[in-house]
Amino acid sequence: MRKKNLVTAVLVASMLVGSLGVTSTPADAKSKIKLSTTRVSLNGGASKTIKIKGTKKKVKWSVVSGKKNIKLKNKKKTSVKIVGVKRGTAKVQAKLGKKKYICRVTVRKSTPAKTITITTADTQTAEVVHNALNTGKAVNLKVKGSKSSAGNLMSQLSKAVGKYNGYGVVIQRSSSKRTATSTYTTYSISSYDAQLYKYGVLLTADIVNNLKWWYSQELSERKKSLQNEETSIKSKYAVGSDNYKTIFKEITGIPYDNTVSVNGGYAYSADLNYKDGQTAKPKQQTLYYDSRIKLDNTWSLPQDYYYITFTINGKQYTSTSELGWELDRTKYNEESDLDNPDNYFLHHTTEDGVESRVYYKDVTFHYEPLTVDTAKVESTINSKIQSELEAYKTSVRYDDSVEPILTTPFLELSQAYQMYYICQAFGEGEVNGKEDWTAYAYGKAASMRGGKYRGMKNPKGRVDAGDGLSGAKAMLNHKWMGVCQDYTRMEITMYNLFGIKNTAYISCKGCDHSWSAVMVVNSRGERAWLKNDSGSTKSGYKTVPYCSKHDSKAERIDNFVN
Repeated sequence: MRKKNLVTAVLVASMLVGSLGVTSTPADAKSKIKLSTTRVSLNGGASKTIKIKGTKKKVKWSVVSGKKNIKLKNKKKTSVKIVGVKRGTAKVQAKLGKKKYICRVTVRKSTPAKTITITTADTQTAEVVHNALNTGKAVNLKVKGSKSSAGNLMSQLSKAVGKYNGYGVVIQRSSSKRTATSTYTTYSISSYDAQLYKYGVLLTADIVNNLKWWYSQELSERKKSLQNEETSIKSKYAVGSDNYKTIFKEITGIPYDNTVSVNGGYAYSADLNYKDGQTAKPKQQTLYYDSRIKLDNTWSLPQDYYYITFTINGKQYTSTSELGWELDRTKYNEESDLDNPDNYFLHHTTEDGVESRVYYKDVTFHYEPLTVDTAKVESTINSKIQSELEAYKTSVRYDDSVEPILTTPFLELSQAYQMYYICQAFGEGEVNGKEDWTAYAYGKAASMRGGKYRGMKNPKGRVDAGDGLSGAKAMLNHKWMGVCQDYTRMEITMYNLFGIKNTAYISCKGCDHSWSAVMVVNSRGERAWLKNDSGSTKSGYKTVPYCSKHDSKAERIDNFVN
């Protein structure tokens, strides 16, 4: 009975399966989800891309064990690149929904670092070393000589490499190891330091080239503004202007032009009569001394003179103006006295405001043009123009100190100038400013973590601040954001790129602020501490010049770079 029932159950199950159509087809086999490989073996530094087949859905890739031995790159929906780091094993997981797929990885050995033998620090050797470091991979520099002599050669090579890359970025050795034999000393430059060199060169080039562009635009606008102001100022002192007339009178002692008064009314303006100006002789006219005297009784003055001279209290005066004469009535007895020129005088007011009579007999008429040296006039006017231009520059903070970097290769600038321009990359940049390498987040450092900046969230695309290699990469991508402490550390990273060791990390708890300073040398060989300080205080977001009182080394030396 039991056998019958069992057979019946099997038959029924077979019929049901057939009726439901559950069969295996080639198409179903192809759609099965699986990894392209479940085992990978590679050397350190080598890579292998694996894929998941049978689906177009997005897969989540992760390392579930051996994280120190491998790393994942180029994570895509259905593929990932596995890179060997160090000897050992690891597991890579692909997760799709609740299903997990595992690939086992074996890293056999690390790729040996390239070794370069150094016997000299010439340009050719510097090129080889630069190219090796620029790959971002570890390299061994086998330098000829004992530790002492090899150290000197290594310093020369570092400078040569800085000269070769064009920006003075030297070989980085923050984590390098040194081993020595009797004839060679080997410096093992880690991949970290090689990458720091590589990205340091790129970042410096980016800063310099962007600043060149920005400063060229800025300088162009400044020059236009200065030219417009210069044109305006020059027009104020143009020949014939009131300013010109005043200066001309002050320098030469003669009026530039004059309006003469006849019978209390204005007649006309007299022309200049000197060699350096207008030399046309004035058109003379017969003037009368009083309206009650008939015109036919008026004495006629000499014609066609250029100027006159006369003396009052021992001082000689010159006049180029038309002259109005008056009859001295105390000498007028009869009509014949009208024809005596000695009976006529003119009025003259001296510098101290004293009016004097000058009689005809005391006046000398000159029929040759008056020679006036206008060089001093022009010199005085030019000085006034320059003085007003300098005052304008001061009022608008016009600064032409940016010109050297536009016309001089970076390496030919003094160290002070180089650091001055590199420091421009660290400032209170706008959060989304295109020309900014950094953005400043104000407030206490403790409240900065997790992307919160005192009510202001870390903008999309920005990364939290770092120094060293991570900071250089972030700045190069213009995605760096930090606070004063982060700035200071990254500034010192930049100084180290140039091999500058005389740096100072300055921190003040009282004003809740940090900043850096670096010892630099200008083109005259003078040394001074260059301070880079902008940031926040308890009172808010602003520059803190008074903080320099905490360390005399950090005083600003804006004029030092000139």
